[in-house]
Amino acid sequence: MREVVAPHADPVTRTFAMRITLIDPPGAMWLGSTVTGSVSFNSAPAIEIPSMVLFESSGKPAAWEFDSVKQQMVAARNVAIGRYDTNSVIIAQGVRDGNVAVTAGAQVLRPSQKVRLLDGVSC
Repeated sequence: MREVVAPHADPVTRTFAMRITLIDPPGAMWLGSTVTGSVSFNSAPAIEIPSMVLFESSGKPAAWEFDSVKQQMVAARNVAIGRYDTNSVIIAQGVRDGNVAVTAGAQVLRPSQKVRLLDGVSC
């Protein structure tokens, strides 16, 4: 099998065109047949966060982490982006599972600023 994937997503559908050539297709597959396929990838575990969590720190993407154990302060954590989705971001490195990311007011926080959780939200 040989495949060619478009280098950029379609701006309207946000999908990638792909052309696949089967080396030895099944006999029942005729020219012009409609085929449905699926793809699976092996990937490292990742964390998905809302895109509004991100901000820029020294020219790099970062997220605020809430410290619920010590003094209820925030700390900036540089993150490595795995990929962007419509309303979320897949973080490849920088945020650990179980940590609390600050979603409200991420653009106006500063390091070591004290914050509180919204009523009804727990860590």
